[in-house]
Amino acid sequence: MSVGARPLLDVVQVHKSFGGVEAVADCSFNVVEGEICGLIGPNGAGKSTAVGLIGGALRGDRGQVWFAQEDVTRWPAHRRARAGLLRTFQLSQEWPNLTVIENVLLAAPEQVGETLWSALSARRRMRRQEQENWGRAEHLLAVFGLAPLRDQLAWTLSGGQKRLLELARIAMGRAKLALLDEPMAGVSPALRASIISQIRDMQASGISFLLVEHDLGVVGELCSRVIVMATGRVLTEGTLDEIRQHPEVAAAYLGVSR
Repeated sequence: MSVGARPLLDVVQVHKSFGGVEAVADCSFNVVEGEICGLIGPNGAGKSTAVGLIGGALRGDRGQVWFAQEDVTRWPAHRRARAGLLRTFQLSQEWPNLTVIENVLLAAPEQVGETLWSALSARRRMRRQEQENWGRAEHLLAVFGLAPLRDQLAWTLSGGQKRLLELARIAMGRAKLALLDEPMAGVSPALRASIISQIRDMQASGISFLLVEHDLGVVGELCSRVIVMATGRVLTEGTLDEIRQHPEVAAAYLGVSR
């Protein structure tokens, strides 16, 4: 963590077992405001389980998750999302039979009509918010290069276009921290550079990232700091060049000591 930087996310001694197998074992690390932090490791290292614990899809056996100075350990996933902690998945999770713009609109936080009472008591405010959300969604589709696909059903998109749609939804949801689980999976080389550029632009707009990615070229392009996991534990952290020199990292990836 850089000197003077404030942790936006603090994972403290988090543990999760499945049937006696320790998927995440007393794992601790943080993500500071404004950074793109990489989370890497060999298959089975516990990276996706850790992301599930942070995002609220999984409940840990013990430990704490702090986000924006609040203990969110017992918060459900939707409450964490409303607070600005959003995530993507290894397999894209769009609503396939809704259009591209409808998918983006559904990510808007704190919509007035979410409850029956608000729908009945605040119709004028609801109409104004709906207009604002449509305008913002149209703008984001243009920003992410998806405007020509506005009325296309989401299932018809390519893998890379679905990843761009996920990023647009994160922006629509006004994320503070985005958890990206293998964002380059299924992405063609033609769209890879576009996704990298969009993530950098989102960082510049104030969104922080925890990036799980097997492609170390992408990690090197985006991440100022990298955390390495193996067998559910944090081995080390540092720049990509620093961790490449770490003997335990070589052993974890290659199965041999240096």
